[in-house]
Amino acid sequence: MEINREIFNNRNRITGLAIAGLVLLASCSTPPTKVDAADSNFSDGITVDSVLDGSDTNISDSICDDGLGNCTLRAAIEEANNTPGSNTIEFNIPGAGVRTIQPVSGLPSIIETVIIDGYSQPGSQPNTAVSPEPLNGTLLIELDGTNAGANQDAFTIDVSATNVEIRGLVINRFDFRGIGGNGGGSGLVVQGNYIGTDPTGLTDQGNGDQGLQLGPSATIGGLDPEDRNIISGNDGGGASPNVDDNNWVVQGNYIGLGADGETVIPNSTYGGTGAMSIDNSSGHVIGGSEVGATNVISGNNSFGIFPDNVDNLRIQGNIIGPDWKGDPIPGSPQLGGIGLPPINGSMASVLIGGTLPEESNLIAYNNGPGVAVMSAEQGGSILYNSTDVSILGNRIFGNTPEGSYPLSLTALGIDLLELDLDNFTLRNSDPTLNDPGDTDTGANNLINFPVINSVKQQGTNLEINFDLDTSGSTVNDEYRVELFANDTADPTNYGEGQLYLGSMNVKNGSGQTEVVNLATAVDLNGKVLSSTTTALSNSTPSGFGSTSEFSALKNIEIIPTTTSSSDKLAATGMNATAIISLASGIALASGINYYNRFIKR
Repeated sequence: MEINREIFNNRNRITGLAIAGLVLLASCSTPPTKVDAADSNFSDGITVDSVLDGSDTNISDSICDDGLGNCTLRAAIEEANNTPGSNTIEFNIPGAGVRTIQPVSGLPSIIETVIIDGYSQPGSQPNTAVSPEPLNGTLLIELDGTNAGANQDAFTIDVSATNVEIRGLVINRFDFRGIGGNGGGSGLVVQGNYIGTDPTGLTDQGNGDQGLQLGPSATIGGLDPEDRNIISGNDGGGASPNVDDNNWVVQGNYIGLGADGETVIPNSTYGGTGAMSIDNSSGHVIGGSEVGATNVISGNNSFGIFPDNVDNLRIQGNIIGPDWKGDPIPGSPQLGGIGLPPINGSMASVLIGGTLPEESNLIAYNNGPGVAVMSAEQGGSILYNSTDVSILGNRIFGNTPEGSYPLSLTALGIDLLELDLDNFTLRNSDPTLNDPGDTDTGANNLINFPVINSVKQQGTNLEINFDLDTSGSTVNDEYRVELFANDTADPTNYGEGQLYLGSMNVKNGSGQTEVVNLATAVDLNGKVLSSTTTALSNSTPSGFGSTSEFSALKNIEIIPTTTSSSDKLAATGMNATAIISLASGIALASGINYYNRFIKR
């Protein structure tokens, strides 16, 4: 499979293959504590009361405090830059409706700590809907970059400016980025903004490059409803860190959709950086298990999340591909869920999902693979690799091929791929078959999946007979085998994972029989079973290592219950060596409404 080099060049990544190491950070950042503008550590607010663009050339005259309607946003930033300590910039612009500020050139770089609070404009209303519900806020301060000139950001954060907070603004139509950094100040907080849309949050008015390109320890969104951003419509992608800008926390946002959670407003160019291009850094958290942490990352012109040269990355509790309810989006261009091509450096310790129900990602209805894990080879040897990518407990289904973008020609739920950098071709785009002893290498070490021999359900008991022949565990040579039910068989006959049933820790062996005790009688009639293998690890933060592709599918045989389940098991001599539980109250149906999963967990 041939790949156009420009597709990868257009990802706006650090070019070349000379990046030799990774920054290893074991802990993730904690979001900064919100600071009230009236806190005694902050100076009195600087109030913007004009939509005009001009600068205060005589700060000592305090023109921004004279009450005469002369304080522009440019003047307010200049005054904050010239006032030692922390400052707040508030808004009280006369008039009705949205107040649009159109800078005639680039605004001054922010060099001091400052809060820029669009919510302070009278009539503005923060959103009150918990993610992933549609946003309902009213934003009345719009920063429109139409006249700002070439290569201009709306806000440029200097490396000297730490803990800057930007809230409650509409930021659109700048030639370069919505918010960017010159070296990137640490601790930037971006909350409650529409970045790349109009003030309704429903029309594409994107910035010319990334919506956000921020420094280390950035907080994008948050758990509180008022913190949620829309990051959509931006040509260079939604959000991307600079090199070594580690420890982002990204929660509660719409990335690629409008305020209704259904309207497609794509980030990225076709096959470009993706909605989130998390590159050359470590320690990021995208989503989480908490109520309100869900990001909806759908409707983009490339992959939803497209990391390169990262480690210690957690992706949990997100919706990637569907609308906010978990339903398909007609005409969505998104080319895959999560793609991990190591063009600039290796990737390791990536956790997608987890062992708790709240950590599960919904990865569905993409025009390409659910999760694509890749190695990069040059001169016949692996140059960079993606290993210890753990894919646990997710709901991955309904992904279909796109037909022209190389990474999306097939749409496996999990695809372990090899990228040949000498001629830019892909191998293993079809199901990667097991090899005896699991001796081959590549993405996730091409770890073998379980071979399911038979599946029988009787009442609340599920008997599974399988073979396992794999390698890579560093904990007692044990592996986590996860089981999934699917409404229909994938055309490849190798599964996706529509409904997570549970897991068991096992060792290698042929003809193993495990009995799964279901918490309630789940109707698996007409369903097919798939499974994955994940190595246990004592060297990763999560305790898990590489995950396999989905296994070949197996029909589930239903045995009528004529006696008690325990009597039937005893009569047939089943070897019940492991008991796992299935959460109750989950229906198997295409087009599942995920409201309860994400809202009322």
